[in-house]
Amino acid sequence: MRKLVLIIPLLLLLVSCSSHKKVQVEDQNAGQTKMDLLNNIWDLVAVDGEELDFSDETIYKPVLELLLKDSVAIGRTGCNNFQAKMVLDGDKISFPPFPMTQMFCPGYEGIFVNGIGATATYKVDRMNLYFYNKGGKEVLRFKKKD
Repeated sequence: MRKLVLIIPLLLLLVSCSSHKKVQVEDQNAGQTKMDLLNNIWDLVAVDGEELDFSDETIYKPVLELLLKDSVAIGRTGCNNFQAKMVLDGDKISFPPFPMTQMFCPGYEGIFVNGIGATATYKVDRMNLYFYNKGGKEVLRFKKKD
């Protein structure tokens, strides 16, 4: 009986510690505004609503970094670098034509660049960033880089 009296408080302590950790992880982005989340580094994960396959190690994942204070987007299309002016107005976002390096690389570079050019609006939902064309169709989806 005496052992049981010692074990019960120990179990309660363990359960409360583990549930506290879960709350901290879920709340790590609490209090961030949509703009705070948008101002991040994003990995491309889907084009036209379809998940992309990056299992082939020769295909590099396009990355987009949005710098709101400078109204600039920088990143990699896969193997080429770019810097683009970003026009942001409410939920509208666009990227006028931009220069980038010109190395040939396999993968998703062409559809990434076309998707950026077709982008008219965006949505941030949890750790995902969605770009939509003028017709409201999803053209690119990104996941916040850890």
